[in-house]
Formats: sequence, structure tokens, C-alpha cells
Amino acid sequence: MDLGIIHLIDYATSRSDFDVADFKTQRSTLYICINPTDIDRLRPVMRFFYQHIVERLMTTAQNLGNGRENMGICLFMDEFCSIGKLGMFTSCMSYLRGYRIKLFLITSDIEQIEMIYGEHDAQGIISNCDSKIAFCIL
Repeated sequence: MDLGIIHLIDYATSRSDFDVADFKTQRSTLYICINPTDIDRLRPVMRFFYQHIVERLMTTAQNLGNGRENMGICLFMDEFCSIGKLGMFTSCMSYLRGYRIKLFLITSDIEQIEMIYGEHDAQGIISNCDSKIAFCIL
């Protein structure tokens, strides 16, 4: 990765206006939008970001226990395949519900998941989806 980008990322992440853990105790909304022309360049950062979010939310949920202060959250990931393989998703999807984390993966084609994760891991991801919805464009 280019040193200029690393310094820019370091500067941009040196402080934060929020803690991801707050999403488990306060009603919050966070939108992450990436210009399609920047996806290739930001893919490694986004993989790290989503891994951090899931790990932080699971740790926070575990610390809060099952009381009322442990609010459930919904994590919607549109164009799920665009950021590439998130290895931790194959191992943690099956128990996210226990941490009150609902994961909504949106992709244009199930074959994209198979291309990125391989047939075995893709089947693990797909089988952990409670609902599958398909739309046909006429």
C-alpha cells in the first residue's frame, strides 16, 4: 500500500466521534457509503473496518450480558461481495444472533459469494441466512 495512503488513513483514524460499542446501548445509525470508483483502493480498509465492527460488537454484547441495556443491532451490508473475502464471516455468522446482531447481506448474485469465498465457505454463509429473497428484473 502507498505510504501516502497509510499516512492519510492513520490521520483520519487517529480520533473518532463515536465508539462502535455504543451501538449496543444507544439507538444509532451509521451509513458507510463508498464511491464505486474508490472500492478497489479502499477494499483493505473496509475489510479491517467490518472485522473491527463485528469483533467490537460481540465483545460489548458479551460484557453487557442479556439485560435490557444490550440492544440488538442490524448490520446491513449492500454489495457484500464488493469488498472481497471477510474471513471472519465464515466462522462467526452462525453465532452472531446470540450476540443480538442481525446481519443482512445483500448481493446481486449468489455466484459472487461462491467466487469470492469458494464453494464450501459460500455454502456455510448461505446456509446461515434465515431468509433468502430474489428479485427478477424484467
